[in-house]
Amino acid sequence: MTTSLATWIFTADRKQRLRIQRSLLAAVVFVACCFLQVYACWMGYMLAEDVQRLSGAIVLNVVFWYGVLRSGLNLRFADPALTLPQIMAAQSIIVGAYAVTGPAHGATLMLLALVMVFGVFNMVHRDARIASFYTVGLMGVVSLIKTQTDPVYYPFKLEVAHFVITAAIVPTISSLAAQLASLRARLQAQKEELQAAVERIQQLATIDELTGLVNRRHMMAHLQQQQATLGTERPQRFCLALLDLDHFKRINDTHGHGAGDRVLRGFAEVAASVVRAPDVLARWGGEEFLLLMPATDEAEGAICLQ
Repeated sequence: MTTSLATWIFTADRKQRLRIQRSLLAAVVFVACCFLQVYACWMGYMLAEDVQRLSGAIVLNVVFWYGVLRSGLNLRFADPALTLPQIMAAQSIIVGAYAVTGPAHGATLMLLALVMVFGVFNMVHRDARIASFYTVGLMGVVSLIKTQTDPVYYPFKLEVAHFVITAAIVPTISSLAAQLASLRARLQAQKEELQAAVERIQQLATIDELTGLVNRRHMMAHLQQQQATLGTERPQRFCLALLDLDHFKRINDTHGHGAGDRVLRGFAEVAASVVRAPDVLARWGGEEFLLLMPATDEAEGAICLQ
């Protein structure tokens, strides 16, 4: 029951679930903002109407982003986490709270920095700069307006100090977010290169590089599997055929090893195109090839070879 409820809330998709959880975790910042508003209203520093309007905006913001992420609409964008728009919306609300909380408005500054911290998970360098400039610029405009409209609670000297703090902290966090994003990108690229190298190594361990056929080592594994079935209640017969190219040494001596390699590749290509799907054709060594024919008796094997 608990698992079903979690799936209904967060979806079964692992990446979408993580995006929704991060978005809801960021909503904790808004809860702190709401408590600050209630306190400011209780102390007589903020009007009840402003509390209602700002709290309504907070609820709508949280519900809106949850709906976008839960519905999957976010998957249409380059950044499915929608980190930049979510941060810009959050900063707008917090700056709005800064403008209406009167003497308690300084407490909202830490929320501006906290919201930027959530961007370290996804923000690229460009988005980090945009978020930083937007937050600092919006803060500067609001501070300037409040020094003119409400100089008692927003004295000019205090607002200058608040602005300097914002202009110092927010870009620093944004820069760190961009560096972490760059580091994650490099780590992801290294991971992909490592996976490609592992796949290449695995391929080289099982495939003959010249002909593209199964190599001797991998054919031995196939033979062991076939041999293991002989001791079961329903043993499967199989046939083996050793194929040798006549006069191959003469080709190498007359035309060179390059020509010999082309002959081996040509034979491998033709032979692989005509063997049956279950059969395994391997380069056994030099100009020798081994054909494994599972579930085949001698008569059927002779027909296959012809």
